[in-house]
Amino acid sequence: MENQFVITKKIAKHGSQSVIVIPRVLENDLKPSTIAKITIDVLKAENAEQKQFIITKKIAKHSPQAVIIVPRILENELRPSTIVKLTIDILKKEVEEVGTLRT
Repeated sequence: MENQFVITKKIAKHGSQSVIVIPRVLENDLKPSTIAKITIDVLKAENAEQKQFIITKKIAKHSPQAVIIVPRILENELRPSTIVKLTIDILKKEVEEVGTLRT
């Protein structure tokens, strides 16, 4: 599938939020504001339970990097240092905002 990416990443921590940093090689395809269906398979965690989560998220921006912010409801399941396999399906590419007049 042309608009699908599969990567293995470690959950990171930024301030009080858990995040998944998009690799630089994919930043052209997964720009901030891109909406994606993200399937998260837990590969290695403290409790070693196999789990899968499917979420729809907008890619966010943290400084120069594109990131996926882990929803608060999943933070106990996806703690920093948890290793996950991400399957990212692009649903809607980033669209440049163009000023429009409404009457």
